[in-house]
Amino acid sequence: MNLTATLTQTVTFSSLTASQYAQNSAYDKGYASLLGIYSGVAQTTNAITYGCTLSRTYTSASNDGVTVNYTVTMPILYASAANTAAGSSNASTALQSAIQGVITASYSSQQNIPAPIVATTSTPVLTVSTDASGVSSGNTPISQTVSYSLHANITLDANTKLVYQKGYGLYLGLYSSSSGWTTGSSVTSYATSTASGTDVTFISVVPSGSYSAALSAASSNDAAALQTAIQSVISTEYSFYASIFSTPATASSFASTTVISPSNQATGSISLTGLSSLQVDSTVQSGLKTAIALSAGSNCGSLGTTICTSAGVTLTSVGRRDVTIGYSVDAYSADAASSIASSIASAISDGSFLSNLQNQGGALASVSGVSAGSSNDRYSGFGYGQIAGIAGGISFGVLMVAFVAYGLTGNKAAPQKADAPSSAVQASANTEHAKDNVPQL
Repeated sequence: MNLTATLTQTVTFSSLTASQYAQNSAYDKGYASLLGIYSGVAQTTNAITYGCTLSRTYTSASNDGVTVNYTVTMPILYASAANTAAGSSNASTALQSAIQGVITASYSSQQNIPAPIVATTSTPVLTVSTDASGVSSGNTPISQTVSYSLHANITLDANTKLVYQKGYGLYLGLYSSSSGWTTGSSVTSYATSTASGTDVTFISVVPSGSYSAALSAASSNDAAALQTAIQSVISTEYSFYASIFSTPATASSFASTTVISPSNQATGSISLTGLSSLQVDSTVQSGLKTAIALSAGSNCGSLGTTICTSAGVTLTSVGRRDVTIGYSVDAYSADAASSIASSIASAISDGSFLSNLQNQGGALASVSGVSAGSSNDRYSGFGYGQIAGIAGGISFGVLMVAFVAYGLTGNKAAPQKADAPSSAVQASANTEHAKDNVPQL
């Protein structure tokens, strides 16, 4: 899972004109040095740290200075320290010193660089984007922000950050000092300064078998339990260095736990008797999604206990015998995907799926039977607007026109065959990773 932080901040230099600022890169390098993402001073490479970018716009200030709007992207690894430096009470003085350090180290031969005088620095704004596309199937990423008040005086340096991450993992049941991390699990974090203190956001990857317990622990908002877990890690693993760690702070509040994206899907196919392929228009598709969602039961949502809705259902394909529909239902854990598949199978077996379909009205009211897809059915994605083979004596070309005319839309899935026949409904809990757009410290 990749996390990318973006920090924005406005800096006003009272000693520079816009022209003077634009002609010297030392000021931007000094700002990067303040944030801890510039290696030039130490290594004379004059380079921004790998993986980071710095861009800016500038305008002449009303008081004869220059106002610079910085936008910096960086891996999450650097975010906490950068945000703390940019938001410190002495940020203006520290920035002047950082710029002067760059000038002394890298521009000593240039005598015409005006000394920096920083008039103001705005409160930095840090945002983090998450790319969960690399999370293994069956695992689910969750996020929670824990707030600490000003008097807690929490500072997440590299060592403290590691201890707090392990402690949070222990709090969720994902980590133990004796056996390490549960297979597939991890916790990373970043801190942001606020007017009332410090917010620490923990982002955890939770394996399927630990999902319910981890989410329950996170949702308990138990400040004492989290503090105890962090102290346990210090006492057990870092007793020799205990003096460098202060007593873990007690959280003042917990934000709601957020499941970053559904990373699993229950997939399957159904054959409908009494419905023609030509009847599968957008209205029928909508009704099919609703019926599938109703049959999926209360197995959706972050806890796997919320009633499923049609918004989480995708129709993936259509087959030629009567009508055979491929589908997928979003789930937030492998266990939930399995429960959805079982619920749909039961609904087809006991006839409630058929009732759910008929209750949608229109063409679906005439459906007389529902069964599993057959291996003889051939599929094509709705998005292609076509169907493989001949159905009911209608030619391929006519079918293609008919599907386009009725506006069938959906995912552009490659042709595929249904699962092998079974006496039970062939709804399977395939844990397919969702295709989400989510960008590491």
